[in-house]
Amino acid sequence: MSKLKISPGLLTGILVALSSFAAFGIRVFLSYGEIFKGDWIKYASADAYFFMRLVDVTAVNFPNLTAFDPFNTFPGGNAVAGTNMFVRMMAGIASLFGIINPDQRVVDIVGVFTPAVLGALTVVIIFFIGRAIFGRWGGILSALMAALLPGEFLSRTKLGFTDYHCFEIFLTSLFILFIILAMKAAKNNELHFADILKRNWKSLRNPVIFSVLGGLTFAIYAMTWTGSPLFLFVVFTFFVVQFIIDHMKRRNADYLTVTGALTFLVALLVLLPSPVGIVVKGALSIGIIAFIGLGGLSRLFAARNLKPVLYPAAVVIVGLAGFGLFYLVFRNAAVTMLNSFVIFNPTGASLTTIEMQPLISGTYGHPLTIVWNNYNTTFFLAFIAMALLVYEFIKNGESGKTMLLIWSIIILISNLAQRRFGYYYGVNVALLVGYLSWTVIDFARSRIFTEKLKQAMARAKDAKTKMLRKKQNQSFIAPYFMMGLVVVIVFFTAYWWSVPASVEAARSAPYAPSDAWYTVLDWMRENTPEPLEDAQEYYKLHENNNYWPYSSILSNNPEAAKDPALYEALDVYYPYPESAYGVLSWWDYGYWIARIGHRIPVANPGQDPRAIKDVAEFFLAKDEASANAVVDRLDTDYIIIDYSTAYVEPSTGGGKFWAVITWASQNVTDYFDAFLVPTQESGQYQQQVLYYPEYYQSMAVRMYNFNCEAYTPTEVLVIGYVEQKDDNGNTYKVVNEAEQFTTYEEAKDFLDSKEEGNYRIVGGHPMISCVPLEALEDYEVAYESPQGYQLTSGNLTAEVKVFKYNN
Repeated sequence: MSKLKISPGLLTGILVALSSFAAFGIRVFLSYGEIFKGDWIKYASADAYFFMRLVDVTAVNFPNLTAFDPFNTFPGGNAVAGTNMFVRMMAGIASLFGIINPDQRVVDIVGVFTPAVLGALTVVIIFFIGRAIFGRWGGILSALMAALLPGEFLSRTKLGFTDYHCFEIFLTSLFILFIILAMKAAKNNELHFADILKRNWKSLRNPVIFSVLGGLTFAIYAMTWTGSPLFLFVVFTFFVVQFIIDHMKRRNADYLTVTGALTFLVALLVLLPSPVGIVVKGALSIGIIAFIGLGGLSRLFAARNLKPVLYPAAVVIVGLAGFGLFYLVFRNAAVTMLNSFVIFNPTGASLTTIEMQPLISGTYGHPLTIVWNNYNTTFFLAFIAMALLVYEFIKNGESGKTMLLIWSIIILISNLAQRRFGYYYGVNVALLVGYLSWTVIDFARSRIFTEKLKQAMARAKDAKTKMLRKKQNQSFIAPYFMMGLVVVIVFFTAYWWSVPASVEAARSAPYAPSDAWYTVLDWMRENTPEPLEDAQEYYKLHENNNYWPYSSILSNNPEAAKDPALYEALDVYYPYPESAYGVLSWWDYGYWIARIGHRIPVANPGQDPRAIKDVAEFFLAKDEASANAVVDRLDTDYIIIDYSTAYVEPSTGGGKFWAVITWASQNVTDYFDAFLVPTQESGQYQQQVLYYPEYYQSMAVRMYNFNCEAYTPTEVLVIGYVEQKDDNGNTYKVVNEAEQFTTYEEAKDFLDSKEEGNYRIVGGHPMISCVPLEALEDYEVAYESPQGYQLTSGNLTAEVKVFKYNN
């Protein structure tokens, strides 16, 4: 009977397929119940609802994409910028499966599965990158690592996380793969400029094909995300470094000029007629010129037999001179390009968004905890791998490993600046850990296993008796045992820790709308007036006749802020019908309101500062007249407030109210603060959040916490406190006195009598005000979600509430 033998190619295919299927399974099946809930199909991120709103329109009108979206924000709407290749891809697939005119469920099924499919395909791409750089088994181990890795790479490719980030990961990985394959083919074929002149297709074929595919891939990427210059910077930096390495080692660098210039040229030609910005087109043009110049300079130095060490100096001098000239001639374009690097240093209110926080900022937990949750041991193993690549870089300067090193360093810096770029760095970590794992295993195989096995075979051969041969044969076990031990240690160190972390992360969909939000927005879609008169307006294409967003109108016409009639009369204002109105809610929920509720939000996660500040101004208004002025100016009919927006957790201060305060350019400590309060039982101190009258007087709290009703406190607390500093110089407040009163007036009189010390009127619970509140005359509760929280001893408090403005 012949033994079953699997070819290396078939075994590789099976292992890579299993890794890809594992990645798909982790991303789909563990959170399936969170995404598919009854008749609802939820999405796992807020931005997914922005993209699916566009897919809704494009799928019905395929291949046309609306140029303007009146449902984006109110007032004003917004232009739909760019070519939105991610949207067109999903709409095209939905149209195909829906036989040209898809229904809503087909669109949603395509939408929720797209990230997981792209994530699984990216695992396959990672295998090919790994194989091209460090061999078949290195590629297999990299693919397995990618399938198991937790963190941003997993979260951005999970079921329902329908954001263009999943497409970015796929496209950038494919782009890098084609660059590596093009260079490898060109170098193996010993490509020279003469091959182009002689039309040596045998040498040119594979480098040209891969370069063209790389250029096309980048073009699609640039039409997907405006931040695509990041990867132009990665590739450009690599080419410059590789030119220097090859010249220093007296190697032909023609292959770099051909592959680099052709890749960038193809991308530029595709993008020239597109609306992609000048930064990308300018960077591609500079790259083409630079690659030709670097290749020509290398040939010039070689022809004149100049010392190789002079080449890097010449590159720096010519590069600085060239950029200086570009800056003088095209100053605005140069400044715009330099401003692209702002992604490495986000500032201001943008830092209220978790994904834009630095990875190790400590704002949302201990830095090491955040790193561990995203990468576990692989974060540290990646540094070891990069150290090995630095050694390889110095010793050999092999292009594939140099590319991986430079790519990894730049993306690591991006990830340290903004934690969201972990979805890019996950690919690098998978490759780096796969490389390190195979390096260790291969070292053990070649230096330990093979040598021990040879020794055992020699001893068995020299054995003179049957008993001795039997004893020596047992020594064969030792090499296999040691090799198995090495493999187990590698997998435990590099791979095992990712499994429970990935399973845990894949189970949940924390950024999906809650059942309460879906219930409320379903109610709103069915029970409130159509803002554009006809429900089918939601699916119609809208031309962009040079309409301006509301913020731009106010910037150019400040007087228009005083009266809606002033900006509505302008030609640059989108002509909404008389029936149009806005729905005011915190910006996190704007895309939900537009896509689920088919209503127009005042603010959304696009983070228009004007819109968010208007919402914050309304929520923090201390009197009804000030609040009415905001909603009148914005022509708002409904306000939605949820638990997270208004309720501040007594134990932690958690919620979104602090973000509202931050966007309003006010201080959180003007509304509430954390104190060390002595407990009655032990006298020991524990941290507790105490609320100032300003918190209860804000419109958000009066509406959500108190249902627009009047409230008279029966217990009012006045505390005295001292400020102290810890060993690190941080100030904290300790309560050292407390007085209870039955009316606010008594508490106020007591407070006024204190001429020294720190005293404040405070409340101990968000739902129990320490200050009298008047009923709101122009607002009423229109609807409450049946889902809620037990915030008081009475009935459940609805998680989401809808209020009608009646003025």
